[in-house]
Amino acid sequence: MTIQMTIRVRNELGRPAMLTLEPWGEVRALGVDEEVDIQAKGPGPEEQHDGGFVQVDMTADGINVWGWSGSVLEIMSGVPK
Repeated sequence: MTIQMTIRVRNELGRPAMLTLEPWGEVRALGVDEEVDIQAKGPGPEEQHDGGFVQVDMTADGINVWGWSGSVLEIMSGVPK
């Protein structure tokens, strides 16, 4: 079974930050309070033990979003305010 989801990420760091999709290394700059949607699609837990698990890390350098084994993540255009 394929899992598909949309994750909304907002930069609340109070300064411009880099959003990185891991492990692919795709990078996008995010302004202060800017939001983007990330579409994730990949195998479910019956095919991959970590299927459907997305990890989001806020660091001093920015925001890192990790996909699961066999998944594909895509940064969509900004979210209208």
